[in-house]
Parts: sequence; C-alpha cells; structure tokens
Amino acid sequence: MLNRTTLDPETRVLYSDSLQPPPGYIFDAAIATTFSLDFETALAAPISLALFAAENRDDILTHPLALLEGAERIAGRLVVFADAGHLHAQSRPHSRLCSLLERIIVEVAAPRGGAFHPKMWALRYRPTRLDDPILLRLLVLSRNLTRDRSWDISLRLDGELTRSPDAKNRPLFDLLSRLPGLAVAGISDEARALTAEIAENVRRAKWTMPDPFNDVVFAINGFGGKLWQPTTCARLGVISPFCDTSTLDFLAGLPTAEKPTIISRDPINWFAWILPR
Repeated sequence: MLNRTTLDPETRVLYSDSLQPPPGYIFDAAIATTFSLDFETALAAPISLALFAAENRDDILTHPLALLEGAERIAGRLVVFADAGHLHAQSRPHSRLCSLLERIIVEVAAPRGGAFHPKMWALRYRPTRLDDPILLRLLVLSRNLTRDRSWDISLRLDGELTRSPDAKNRPLFDLLSRLPGLAVAGISDEARALTAEIAENVRRAKWTMPDPFNDVVFAINGFGGKLWQPTTCARLGVISPFCDTSTLDFLAGLPTAEKPTIISRDPINWFAWILPR
C-alpha cells in the first residue's frame, strides 16, 4: 500500500536528521555507499554525528578544534564506499581534513565493469541505558553524497538487533559483506572488520514497518545469479536515474490493479515514478 502523503514535496527531512540517533541512544558505527561523492558533503557526515554525540553542542560549535577532534573519533566508526573515479573536491582540503577523509572513504569498482550505484546507509546506535536493545537504521536514498539540490526520496527503516538472522535481510548482508572485496586500492583492516560487523548486524535486524506498510523485501542486482524483476502488484513505483524504452515497456506491461502513469524530469538528469492515476 502506498501512502500518497509520502510523496508530498513539501514533506522534507534534512540529511543530517536521518542520521540523528533516537532519544536515549548515541551513534556507534555506520557503513555508507554512494556512486559519486564530494569532499565537502562527505565531511558533513562525521561532523554532524560528532555534534549529536557532544554533551554540550553549543560548546563544541564555538571550538572548531574540538569539533574536528570529535569528527576524527567518529571517522574510526564510519566507512563510506564510493565508485572509483567519482570523487570530487572544489578546493584542496586542509591536510588534517585529507587525513580524516582517507580514513572514511574507500573507492570501489563494480564487478564486470558495471557502475557501483547503491546509495545506502546502515547505522548502529548504542543505548545509554544497559537494559535497552541496540538499534539499527537503514537508509536507502535516491541521491548521492553530494550537494545536488534535486528532490530526493528515501526509505528509512528502524529496527532492533536480534539474536537470529532474518532471511529477508540476506540481500543486504550480501551487499555489505562483499564491499571490501570491491576496493580498488586496498582497505584497512579496521574498515574491513567494521564492514563485516555491520553486515552481520543488519542480517539480524528486525525492522519496524512505517505506517501504512506491513512488509519489505530487498533485492540486489549486479553480483550474478538471477536478475530481480518486480512481480504482480497493486501499484508500482520506480525511481531510477536512467531508464530505456524496453524497460519502461516491460514495467508498463506488468499486471497491476491500476494503470501506471510515468512522471519524469529532463532527460539529462531525470527520474521516473510509475504511479496510478
């Protein structure tokens, strides 16, 4: 079931708000993926997380060195995998900032010459009270880690870390666990271990469905095996930076309860939603 209000362009959430820990929790670790990345936006992530972790936000904002030190501590718990050759910087960062980015960013290449295109965050939050469970958050985005101002749409799932793996999370586990093997210039032991740790956590996540949805299914293409295709459904929503005629014909021909309508932007940088009239 698709809630039309979720597509309201006036309903907006800041990127940093999506990373903010729930009440009673603090940031612990995260793995992110993106196709393209600019250094300035990449730096905003550890800085935002450092502000969330600060005991006195106003105090750290008035001391840039303290903020940088907080971001460096966060960097040891954050890894961003980005497509090799698509890192951009408008100006040369300070040497200390360069060091910070080197700890965070890992350049990767998709298998068989493809494009590495997932835009996802998997975050872990630790409770401030010992009796509370560890929480996980999954963000699936339509935009890269850049300053692009295009309208973005995202999925946010919050859940608890459980003892047992959930078969529905297997595609997420497969993607995360294979990321270190895609690195083009090596990856630190610290980043490799953290990625494997978060992958196993996500495998054992129990997600809370946002209203009015009651189920979720994940699919990953590009690692071989059977190509995922949408099945019969009541309504179909598709977002993609590129889509050719044969794909649109295929999607439009799927059995649905209502006839789909295509809404798109300009052909240079566009996305499409297939929605019922």
